[in-house]
Amino acid sequence: MTIKIATIGSCITRDNFNTKINPNYKKFFNVIAHQNQTTMLSLMSEKMSLSVNNDFLNKSPYIQTMIYKEYSKEFLTIITKEKPDFLLLDFDPDIKFGIKKISNTHFISNNPNYEDIHSSNGVETLNIVENYEEYMKLWKKSIDEFFNFMKNEIPSCKVILVKARFSNEFSDGSTLNEYRVKNGFSIQDIEVMNSKWDKLDSYVCNNYDVLELDMTSKKYYLDKNHLWGAYYLHYELQFYNDFLNKLIKITNIKDSEGLFLKDGEKTVQRLYVGYDYEILNTKIVEVVLNTSENIIELARKNTDIYNLYKILLLNDYILYYHNDGTSKLYKRSYIKELWKRKDLHQYNNNFYTLDAPKDKKLNSADENIKLLVIFTCMPPMDVYDNYLMTNRMFPKFFDGIERSIVKNVYIMRIMDLNCSHGSHYINTVNNPNFENDIIGSIKSVQSKLNIKNDDVVLYGASKGGTGSLYYASKLDYKCLAVDPIISLEEYNLKDEHFLKDLRKEDITEDINNYLSCQSNSENKRKECKNNK
Repeated sequence: MTIKIATIGSCITRDNFNTKINPNYKKFFNVIAHQNQTTMLSLMSEKMSLSVNNDFLNKSPYIQTMIYKEYSKEFLTIITKEKPDFLLLDFDPDIKFGIKKISNTHFISNNPNYEDIHSSNGVETLNIVENYEEYMKLWKKSIDEFFNFMKNEIPSCKVILVKARFSNEFSDGSTLNEYRVKNGFSIQDIEVMNSKWDKLDSYVCNNYDVLELDMTSKKYYLDKNHLWGAYYLHYELQFYNDFLNKLIKITNIKDSEGLFLKDGEKTVQRLYVGYDYEILNTKIVEVVLNTSENIIELARKNTDIYNLYKILLLNDYILYYHNDGTSKLYKRSYIKELWKRKDLHQYNNNFYTLDAPKDKKLNSADENIKLLVIFTCMPPMDVYDNYLMTNRMFPKFFDGIERSIVKNVYIMRIMDLNCSHGSHYINTVNNPNFENDIIGSIKSVQSKLNIKNDDVVLYGASKGGTGSLYYASKLDYKCLAVDPIISLEEYNLKDEHFLKDLRKEDITEDINNYLSCQSNSENKRKECKNNK
């Protein structure tokens, strides 16, 4: 279900669709064609036959392909056949190269890589800086032809104008001009070039129906170690990450529920700490931290990371993996895709295990089956902030308890799969149906095993004690609750459980209200029901 796109322009657009730069782009987009480093005048001029010489044969296959496309104009044929959903367009080649005028109707881009093509040697050249009026007259004609072509041949394809500009700064405070002088390269007047780029973008925005992908409103730094080397348009990875996120939003890749995800399709958004972000509701969010510590560990000591983590929790993401300096979080409602365990049962979005009595604890002659429901405690300190979900939210509390109980008892353990370390089995703003799912899980097991309410016992300690007491009061079941956490006030001072503003702080009143309505008297039950 990826979106088909094509691109015209330069590395500022094309590099966003390279897995070494944006490793997850293929989860969203299928790039059916690139027209690289070609001016609009060349693209829309008449095609020509390419006669080659030895100089051409000495070029790299990459350059040979570019030259061939300049002459054949095959890109237009490809997109007519493939019919992309969106076409991305930037005008860097028109700013940087200009054209060689083979004839009044035949142009090729004045790319230095084409200097030795004999059929173009010695012909007239035009560029937007030195020949502004003449160039703009030809360029406007070509732009008009391009949009007429799109309207007639691919009317369903939307054009996205990529608004980007040349830069000169590295993040360490040095400049590309200094770097180029030191390494014997010429300096380009990017201020003049950017001003011309402004005019081209403005003309298109004012005269044609285009979508805009604007990368000029925020400052980005160039990358000295860019994949293709240092240049005025070769940015640090945050630029390309933001570009991809903006494009995902513009192209509106959503399912029927308004989310950027579907069963079996692991769409991914990547975030960098310290940069603006907008959560796109992809299935996975990767947070680049460049440290061995995961996002939970860092959130306890870094305000920016804490704020980002809380936003991700609010948007219903759960940390499930950390490697190579990147923490990965999964959309909670799709967590089932990650399970490799065969012992987990599911009721709606709630998970649990169910162990049947066996060996000496099974009396097949006795039909009185009982159920012990265990709510797990907080994790041990050595895995308290571990990236593995089950370490944080489903430690096997009281392993071996079956040796200490009577016969014919089924043991049900409920996972506190919510937020960061669980929500103590209580509804949260991101998961308002958690309690209903837990009740449904218990009732479902009871129904399947034909277990009466009086034969159910709820058990838990710490946050498990919270679950045990809360649901016993709500369902009128027997329970053993050891040291239950009724109020989060103390924990919320430093947000130790990352539940502040995500969950009701104190549930004392709820428990008391449930207890006041629970009685063996049927009349009392009816009275409480009528008073709700």
